[in-house]
Amino acid sequence: MKTSFSARVFDSSHLHAPMARTAIASRFTCTVSMNLGAHLKRLSSNAASGQASPRAQASESLWVKRSGALLFSGAALYTASLSYWQLERYQWKLGLIEERTKRLEDKPVTITSLLPVGDDNSCFPLPESLEYRKVLCIGKFDHANQVLLGPRSAPPASGHGTPVPAGAPSATGWDVVTPLVCKDGRRVLVNRGWVNREQACARDSGGASVLKHNFWSICCGCAPQVHAITHPEGEQQLLGILKGGEKGNRFAVNNVDEGHFVWLDLSTMAAATGSKPILIYQQQEEKSIGPIKWPIARPPGSFAEFYVQPMTHLTYAATWACLSALGGCITYLRFLR
Repeated sequence: MKTSFSARVFDSSHLHAPMARTAIASRFTCTVSMNLGAHLKRLSSNAASGQASPRAQASESLWVKRSGALLFSGAALYTASLSYWQLERYQWKLGLIEERTKRLEDKPVTITSLLPVGDDNSCFPLPESLEYRKVLCIGKFDHANQVLLGPRSAPPASGHGTPVPAGAPSATGWDVVTPLVCKDGRRVLVNRGWVNREQACARDSGGASVLKHNFWSICCGCAPQVHAITHPEGEQQLLGILKGGEKGNRFAVNNVDEGHFVWLDLSTMAAATGSKPILIYQQQEEKSIGPIKWPIARPPGSFAEFYVQPMTHLTYAATWACLSALGGCITYLRFLR
């Protein structure tokens, strides 16, 4: 009886052993699968939230450093080139001022010796080597064909205390350009100087003849007064400075019929007045005691002045150089160190 029971027990354990091993293996496989699934879920969640693996982070950091170094070093090199360009402009302008000053200090020569009569091809456009040369010319003014050019600011360093309108940076007025009939038969244009707006637009109360320019009547509410501008008669010996015309201004249009020139279109002005395209800026005479004579001739020193002074270029160069040095420091400290 005992033997059969023990045999049954033995037989029962023998039958259930494979099932136990199968259950253990099943539980192990399930555990591994759950852990692997949890790990994959964490990886997917990290990827979705933007968190990369250490290797990916190292690769991304290297890419960012290279890109940043390239960008900032390029900006530093560009600003350095701008600084060098401004230094070149500074040296160029100093040389230009020196060259103009030297020409202005040379002794005057007759206009015929520089521009022979009949050689029109050599005078327009005026060769650069002849600009700002002092010339002597003898002739008579043709005041009937004079034109006004402007508006223009008062000549710098003129020495005349012209009044400044409220809110304006400087007094404004017009340049008086008058044809001159030379002794050699040529008609040239002479910029006699600048006249104040108040003087040019003063109403004529004495019945004197006035310039027939409707433009000035529209702008100023009156016609420019002729007797406010002196009109030298007879033969004049003129000392002046040769100069070319101005570059075209697309924002301003010259009204030739009304005698209004906003910018100095030398060829058109010469054709309108029957003159050669030769322009002479009359030199300022010595200061005299007494009332101001209009127009005021432009002083020689003003031809060596520029709207952008050489020191301005030097300031720009220093600014670009500082920005270049700052960009280089940022590149090294942030991306290369």
